Amino acid sequence: MSPTIAQRVGRSVRSVLIEQGRHQSEIANALRLTEPAVSRRCRGETAFRSDELLVIAELLAVPVQRFYESAQADLQTPSPAA
Repeated sequence: MSPTIAQRVGRSVRSVLIEQGRHQSEIANALRLTEPAVSRRCRGETAFRSDELLVIAELLAVPVQRFYESAQADLQTPSPAA
């Protein structure tokens, strides 16, 4: 089963955090969520809302499109034949 959009976007957010040496707790504070709630979003169990992604993009100083571009690139990559 291929990853959902929520999983792909969550992976993108997590990737930017890692690149910048930042922590999910910073997102939790900015969004006024618990760290487990942010972790669920980064794993794609719960989708980030668009307003949350705007706050995260501002916090991390990246364009919000970055989260979607990465997710879209995953969609365009052909999956291996079964």
